[in-house]
Amino acid sequence: MRKLSIVILSLTLSIVVLLTLGTPVMAVKPEKEPVDKAKVDLPYLDEGIHAGAAYKIRVPENWNGTLIVYAHGLYADPSMGYPALVIPDPMIAPGSHGGISIEETLIEMGYALAGSSYSAAGWAVKEGIQDTLALITYFNGRVGKPKQTILWGFSMGGTIAIDIAEKHAGLIDGVVVESSNGVPTTMLFDQFMGIQVAYDVIFGWPEEWGSVGDLNDDISWLADVLPNLIEDVYGWMSPYDPVGYGKAEFFRLILGGTDPLIFYSANPPWGALMWFVTMVGADLEKKAGGNPLQNSDLKDYELSAGDIAYLSALLGEDAQLLLDEMNGMDIVADPSARNWLEHYDTPTGKLKHPVIQLHSLMEYGNHPAGTVIFKNTVTDAGKEDLLLQAYTGVGTEHGIYTETQYLQVLAAMMKWLETGEKPNPDDYFTAPDFVPNPVIPPWPF
Repeated sequence: MRKLSIVILSLTLSIVVLLTLGTPVMAVKPEKEPVDKAKVDLPYLDEGIHAGAAYKIRVPENWNGTLIVYAHGLYADPSMGYPALVIPDPMIAPGSHGGISIEETLIEMGYALAGSSYSAAGWAVKEGIQDTLALITYFNGRVGKPKQTILWGFSMGGTIAIDIAEKHAGLIDGVVVESSNGVPTTMLFDQFMGIQVAYDVIFGWPEEWGSVGDLNDDISWLADVLPNLIEDVYGWMSPYDPVGYGKAEFFRLILGGTDPLIFYSANPPWGALMWFVTMVGADLEKKAGGNPLQNSDLKDYELSAGDIAYLSALLGEDAQLLLDEMNGMDIVADPSARNWLEHYDTPTGKLKHPVIQLHSLMEYGNHPAGTVIFKNTVTDAGKEDLLLQAYTGVGTEHGIYTETQYLQVLAAMMKWLETGEKPNPDDYFTAPDFVPNPVIPPWPF
């Protein structure tokens, strides 16, 4: 029971880290002279509610004229199983999502910072776009129009930032997209439908969760999802059950074959993934008015002959039959719900501003192959000169970067805006764990 409690706590904390993560220094200070036409006395702090969303603004005494607007990732609320994750205080700087913000460093360097908590929790791209644009407009009127405005979007905030970079030319000058691969939202979330189908065939879909493609509106992570996950994935350990182990191994291999030491650890990356599959999946269904996900566009489930033989020996049955069952399940989205998800958001690649995309090659659910798809979309739109991509090679969790990496990305963006010339990544992305010219495997789903 002690071991089970540790696993529950660790899985719970892994979701906290996922939703709320970052890391700690160096960057070239901007060459701009301080602004002398701010409408307010500096330093300036402004917090409150604007257009229904909480916001925070900080402008240092030595303001260099640049505003960084931070667009945060997905917030949970009590209906998504994490009352503690209702975060009313707006995040205003990179790294804020992990409690290791570079806010004070940026203030010391002379940057003004602003951020909105959005007027909705969960998948709130629509609200995030509206509230971020409203905040920028408010800043311009209240403080003064900056020399340049950089929008920095993390995770879901990256989706928001890409939409703004494509559709709103007047309010921003540059965009940083962090840990958001840039694929259409339907493509991003359809992989979760694939996981629903796989889980159903391997373990059986728990009644408390609803059904595949129709999740219960009142599903609870702590009461409904987590206990079933722990029983299904770890239950074979004591006493040892080869069939239970075979099912868990099937799930591990279907999800990509993560190292067993990581997969069966007390803090596995699939814990956060299953939170998205269940809790965010239910949130999407409620907001879209039906099931917006389908598996018709996904690749067939495949395993190597060696993996099938290995699993068959553990399960006492032909594992290929389970693969065939998965591939035979056809889940079709509700058309109107699908349209809602496509609208929030499907990138066109028609960028209007310089964009730097920062992504980890180790991302588990937000697969780095999506950045290749996004680059192709941008190239097809003839805007490849407006996209620069930077990759790191550490961390299996969502959004693991150092302060040095953040500041080097910022320095590259500042140089781009100041000169109008796309930076050479070799001149800027020099911190440890940046990976130049990585080989990225294809989209796996």
